[in-house]
Amino acid sequence: MKTVCMLLALLFWASAVRSEQIGGAEYLQDTLRRYESKLQKCMDIQREAVPAGPAVMSALQKYPVEQANTFLMTRAAEMEDACVGSELAELASALHLLAEGADPGEELQSIMDQTRSAIFSHARWGLKQRYLDLPTDLKSDLEKYDIFQRPFNSLLIRESLESGTADLVP
Repeated sequence: MKTVCMLLALLFWASAVRSEQIGGAEYLQDTLRRYESKLQKCMDIQREAVPAGPAVMSALQKYPVEQANTFLMTRAAEMEDACVGSELAELASALHLLAEGADPGEELQSIMDQTRSAIFSHARWGLKQRYLDLPTDLKSDLEKYDIFQRPFNSLLIRESLESGTADLVP
């Protein structure tokens, strides 16, 4: 009888763990879907953004090409992160909760690791570091323009700058 009770308890525990793993996978996948959906909307905003006006282009041309391009690339990433900020925080929270919970199992752990490395990569910190390394006066001068306060099309602006490189500071 004791053995039967232990087996029943073990089976109940095993099914609860498996159920928790499935629930964790569904929770993570749902959180990922919301993040991806919001990211797509933010990318649509970037693609549909109005081109930079003459005042913005003139302000960018005051700086060396490399600094202007670095600003555009890193600020665009910052604004994309801001656009998906709540979904990104929710995803980080989900990963943390699942990692701190019961053993997630190999399949869920694999999904968690892939998500973590894809979304919270070293490249993301590298972009942030490049942004922080830009001169403070450049950032404060360019960030005052409304275009840089929301997702914008950095490629379109960079192409415009490159087509007029003769006017740019070397």
